[in-house]
Amino acid sequence: MRYFYNSWDSAYKSHFGAIARNQSCQFTIRLPEETPLDFSPVLVVFRTGFKERFLPMNVKEHENGYVTYTTDLIPKYSGVHYYYFSYTSNGVRHYIKRGDACHGTLDQGEMFQLTVYNEDYQTPQFLKGGVMYQIFPDRFCSSGKMHDNVPSDRVMREWGELPYYKPDQNGHVWNNDYFGGDLDGIRSKLDYLKDLGVTCIYLNPIFESHENHRYNTANYRKVDPLLGTNEDFRELCKAAKTRGISVILDGVFSHTGADSIYFNKFGRYPTPGAYQSEKSPYYSWYHFWGNKEYESWWGIDTLPNVDENNPSYTKYICGDDGVLDYWL
Repeated sequence: MRYFYNSWDSAYKSHFGAIARNQSCQFTIRLPEETPLDFSPVLVVFRTGFKERFLPMNVKEHENGYVTYTTDLIPKYSGVHYYYFSYTSNGVRHYIKRGDACHGTLDQGEMFQLTVYNEDYQTPQFLKGGVMYQIFPDRFCSSGKMHDNVPSDRVMREWGELPYYKPDQNGHVWNNDYFGGDLDGIRSKLDYLKDLGVTCIYLNPIFESHENHRYNTANYRKVDPLLGTNEDFRELCKAAKTRGISVILDGVFSHTGADSIYFNKFGRYPTPGAYQSEKSPYYSWYHFWGNKEYESWWGIDTLPNVDENNPSYTKYICGDDGVLDYWL
């Protein structure tokens, strides 16, 4: 099958996946020969907060009823770049965007993404040739240990039951049922993981959160009480290290939870969050407008977006004694 574009195929994109800064990457699209073009197609590239760049594409060859057009991109900046293709036919502008994981579709879809890394970046040694095992903590293994300070509004399920997954009568999925997997449970399985050949554990979020996926962070400096304590996490890391296993945390820093010490939409926490007061130290992290409306991740109101470039937020996460330092 002929596609307009396929980001996983070297015939369309000369390098699979990420590329280095200042490295040339060739992009190619295919259009039917009978498509009348008013102008040459263009590759449209941009980074968040910057203007679009339009790179003209030139005819490469004619083959089997298609014309291929190509252009080269040499990115000057590292980071995530977004791109799509555009052409004008009989005065109508058309787009080629991502329809699924890698294929281009006409006049619909999302942006393609291109990750650009610094030329001197070196993959950490512990990842090279290793085996990474991802764990969703609530559903991996329960130690059976009783944990303190678990919020009373959590719905505890029996291991092996069917999770709640359907929306309620108002169309809301609460994600508030838990099976009790915890850090001590993971620690009890380290020998099993080592026997599998695992060299690195990737943990889905473990910070305090009030939904079972824990991507709605409530406190970046505290392990969720149902998983254990900060000390339990340190013990897990120590035990993993003795077996030659590294541990990676999923740090969710593009948004927080609405139910958090930072936003505190539902008043769970004693100090005012950004939703409650403009005087909150966290207010500048978020974007508000109108009557308490705010920007959120993919429009999901339980996940208010943060401005990662806000100096206060950057310092809180990345500064001296910040969140990253805290967990090292």
